[in-house]
Amino acid sequence: MSQTMKLRLACRVMRDGSAKCWGYGFHGQLGQGSTEDIGEAPNQMGINLPSIQLGDVTVHRIITGLYHTCALVRRGALWGESLTCWGFGQQGQLGHGRQDTIGDEAGEMGSSLHWLNFAGLNPQQVVAGAYHTCALLSDDTTRCWGDGSNGQLGTGSSENVGDEPSEMDDLLPALHFSQKIGSGLEGLRLVGGGGYGWVEVLYSGSWGLICDDGWDAKAAVMVCKDLGMAGGQTRFFQGNGKVGKVFIDNINCADARRSIRECTFRGWRVHDCSAKEAAGWGCQKASICPTFFPLFMSGARIVHVAGVQCDLDAWNDYTDNTVPGPAGRQDHTTVWDAETQSALLFGGHASSNFLYFGDVWRFDWASRLWSQVSSNGPIRSGHSAVWDAASQSMLVFAGRHLSTMYNDLYQFFVQTDSWQYLSPPSSPLPRADHSVVWDAMNRAMLVFAGEGAGHVLGDLHRYSLTANYWSESSASHPRARSRHFGILPHDRV
Repeated sequence: MSQTMKLRLACRVMRDGSAKCWGYGFHGQLGQGSTEDIGEAPNQMGINLPSIQLGDVTVHRIITGLYHTCALVRRGALWGESLTCWGFGQQGQLGHGRQDTIGDEAGEMGSSLHWLNFAGLNPQQVVAGAYHTCALLSDDTTRCWGDGSNGQLGTGSSENVGDEPSEMDDLLPALHFSQKIGSGLEGLRLVGGGGYGWVEVLYSGSWGLICDDGWDAKAAVMVCKDLGMAGGQTRFFQGNGKVGKVFIDNINCADARRSIRECTFRGWRVHDCSAKEAAGWGCQKASICPTFFPLFMSGARIVHVAGVQCDLDAWNDYTDNTVPGPAGRQDHTTVWDAETQSALLFGGHASSNFLYFGDVWRFDWASRLWSQVSSNGPIRSGHSAVWDAASQSMLVFAGRHLSTMYNDLYQFFVQTDSWQYLSPPSSPLPRADHSVVWDAMNRAMLVFAGEGAGHVLGDLHRYSLTANYWSESSASHPRARSRHFGILPHDRV
């Protein structure tokens, strides 16, 4: 049971799903098809108090304005499925598209009432002002109608809404009060392994779930991008859900381009979901998907679980043409800074061999945005670069500019945006299009082969950053080559 009061009117929802109002009834707001007051004379209350004439419905809540009343009822299987209003309607607060008063005459209640239609969206909560009404709908938007003289409808004007035809139902302007997930998201994971699992988010040091309300293919794509995987398909299974706390509800990623942080939601830990409605079981490939998902019943309700599918062996496009980034180029280098989760791009040349670059750009993984950090580096392409986490610096070796080959060595410090020329006692031959690997434990760089001045090289050199010294390996080596790659698994190249 629940009850509500507004100045000269009081209402109560009864245990049997009916509702009763008493008090001032001049505008028909008591729902009896008359203008009589109820409760001011003997024998009008108690068992003699009539129920509101709403027809065959179960009342969820009664909402009262100054001279109008609304009922949030169940006409089908769901609470809050239907909304209707009666009483004084001159400002359109009843939502009928007219200025009529409803309920002050016989034959205007019950089956004659107008049930508001929001294009399939269910009203979740309803409030009433003196002469206006607002509803929070199942898509997390708010719609208001009635008196707008003081801007209380949120439409950006002082015009009334709902007092004329073609202003109501799905034509009402939607007010959005959701917020972006943003930097509050501290982490993201799929619990289950591979390219599938429960979607969990880290907020304020704790892991929580995403409710499947609003969960769609676009949200799945954003999750996969944040996890460094490609693809992203949402799938719904029947399952037992997940034990845990829900942190995100009504997620909307329609306008997101790079990250789930750009998606909107109701607010952290603001939800009306249970853990059984969590988003997150999916498959990487059909061949490894479980063929059986057990059914768990909650009363007579089958629980549906949303899932995400990511491809581990695929490419994702993170390009955002609306945000400035580095010019197109080739034969450049990129290194990865694990501490700041960002990549540094340096040098290269455009399709025209006469346009070479010496700029440094940072790509921040969290925001998916580029920013230029230096413009005065050595101009070249076909060089090599490695990242030294200990000094937070990038080492750049050799390369070419037009027909000139280099064998110089530079160190770029990100925090100070400064270049330092390193001058070891001796250096390998000038070259470009060689391979390089970084031995982080010993802070040493290994350089192999590449294209020299008029010939292809096949030598192997090691540079120690600590000693600032080059040494050449005398071991037998593969044939001379260029434009190849090298990796450093443990202690071998």
